[in-house]
Amino acid sequence: MIDTLFISKELEKSSVLKAFCEEHSITILTHSFLSFEPVAIQQEITSEVLFFTSKRAVTYFFKQVPLPANTLIACVGNATADSLHNLGIKVDFSAVNSGNPREVATELTSWLGKKSITFVTAKRSSNSILDLLPVSQVEQVCVYETIINAISIPTIFDTYVFTSPSNLEGFLKLNTIPETARLIAWGETTATAMCDLGLEPTSTLRTSSEKELVQCLTIFFI
Repeated sequence: MIDTLFISKELEKSSVLKAFCEEHSITILTHSFLSFEPVAIQQEITSEVLFFTSKRAVTYFFKQVPLPANTLIACVGNATADSLHNLGIKVDFSAVNSGNPREVATELTSWLGKKSITFVTAKRSSNSILDLLPVSQVEQVCVYETIINAISIPTIFDTYVFTSPSNLEGFLKLNTIPETARLIAWGETTATAMCDLGLEPTSTLRTSSEKELVQCLTIFFI
């Protein structure tokens, strides 16, 4: 059984995770330890492809510059693709398993061929996908910076979902995770960050989506 759940992100009113928790009488606390600041784009974008690594990358990029002409658009997964579609931008490539950087890099490399690509990222991004592509094809533009805001979360939960290495870091600055707690990683990068700290994830999401998280909770914990 699962009675209490913490997740390190804010959820929308229409959240399927919120609905799931209400249906199963699970107490849920949502809190992100992150805030964000824009980083000015200093370089000219000349690559044939733009790859957006997150919804925020989309937001902070297009607040500064228009879409370059004749540029193909790629992104890390469905949530980022939706952000682009909401701006009326056609998505030419969207990865299937956004939670697995190696699979994303394999898919992207196959689709990309010899075309040049610019990754639109956060400052000090882990670059878990970018680093797997040929250096000669890749450029990077940082459009925002992640700020970690640590606060104490006094309540103890039986299940913790961490949505990024930065959120995990923000939590652990002032909090500890009970040894008996279940840990769910929102993708391979977060799972690696957990393991580096001696924490073993109970489950790792492949698509990094609420729908997959609900399926995970249903299969393993209810």
